[in-house]
Amino acid sequence: MRKLLLDVAPFRVCPPVAGAHHAVYYANEALSGYWDIFLFTTGFRRDTIRFLPRSEEIVINTHFREYSFATTSIIPFSFLTRQGSGVPQIYASKYLSWEKPRILSMKMRECDIIQVEAPWQVEYVCKINRGVKPLVFIAHNVEGTLWERINSNGNRSYYKSWIIDEMGRQERDAFHKADAVIAVSDVDRERIIELYGVKDEKVFCIPWGVDTEKYRIHSEEDKIEAKRGLDLSNKRVVVFSGALYGPNIEAVRSILDMASQMDDNVVFLIVGRVGEAFKGVSHRNVLFTGFVEDPVKYFTAADVAINSMSSGGGMHLKMLEYLASGLPVVTTEVGARGLRKPWKDYLLVSDLKGFPEGVRSLLHDQGAREYFSKRGREVVEEFYTWDKVARERMKVYEMLLKGEKGPVSLASRGATHGRHA
Repeated sequence: MRKLLLDVAPFRVCPPVAGAHHAVYYANEALSGYWDIFLFTTGFRRDTIRFLPRSEEIVINTHFREYSFATTSIIPFSFLTRQGSGVPQIYASKYLSWEKPRILSMKMRECDIIQVEAPWQVEYVCKINRGVKPLVFIAHNVEGTLWERINSNGNRSYYKSWIIDEMGRQERDAFHKADAVIAVSDVDRERIIELYGVKDEKVFCIPWGVDTEKYRIHSEEDKIEAKRGLDLSNKRVVVFSGALYGPNIEAVRSILDMASQMDDNVVFLIVGRVGEAFKGVSHRNVLFTGFVEDPVKYFTAADVAINSMSSGGGMHLKMLEYLASGLPVVTTEVGARGLRKPWKDYLLVSDLKGFPEGVRSLLHDQGAREYFSKRGREVVEEFYTWDKVARERMKVYEMLLKGEKGPVSLASRGATHGRHA
């Protein structure tokens, strides 16, 4: 008989658009090959908004469904915490406390494991669960330190200071209340243990995965056709993708500086909502797509990918998408965080000053492009499929159901924790 995982997230996931949506959707889709998945989400997105919000159940497959819970009282919270607003979803537990969704309580009684995708709903989940079912917390980032760095410049208002303090409190509580914490990078795992005093034995490192069928290596003919479709024929294309998010905005600023140092036939293609922060900006070597539903055609047109991020947390899904697409990548150390070492085997890692030379070297060396394309794809296929993520997570779930402790019992069974094997 299949076990049931109740997963709770403070944002609607289906259809997946942003990085966080992909991380939740594809991990659960892979898990649904083994367990039944009930994903409970709140709020609404601008691509799914209705005049009057209402709850909706989406059947993704026979064993995976999302219940998107929404009432009119969620409207002010959704606008307050919308992407790019600079306000995290710290009100999520209060909203659930007011609404008391019956289906969430019912699924808590039915499930074998409860999983929460962000710290903001842990307080309510623990209040209803009362320690009956094992609780797993997925740490997409270490939110408190991340937002502290993002808001470190300029004058800080009393409200913003309160938000950062409240984030830290909720995150600390989430780490300590959870029976197991899954971080997505070694750096985040170590920070969770050191900063919040969480027991080593309950923090595991299981990185993100990537859809290796959707993101794949395309032929040279496909690349030529993709460039033609984007009116970029005879151009060398360098791609960066990102959501409307502070560290991505910072990364694009560095790309604008870099672009001025490149030849006229090199085009930097900025894919995603991060471009909304640069409305009115014009540069001969830079094109902004704005929001796109599917980045594949832009990756197909690209010769090289870059990740010029110098801040941010967690693991960058864009890196796995680049590598799965067979794109040679120039990245900072921050951009490579969470990926297995040695990086030099399949990435060009540099500080920002070295990016122009790194990009030029790849654009002018077909042999190097082919090598990094092949090696990057091999690394992804071996270590970063969503099915591998699902199987590693199930080891944690089974450990909790048997009442075992972390490193000793799990290490002998091959689950990833601490340093990647």
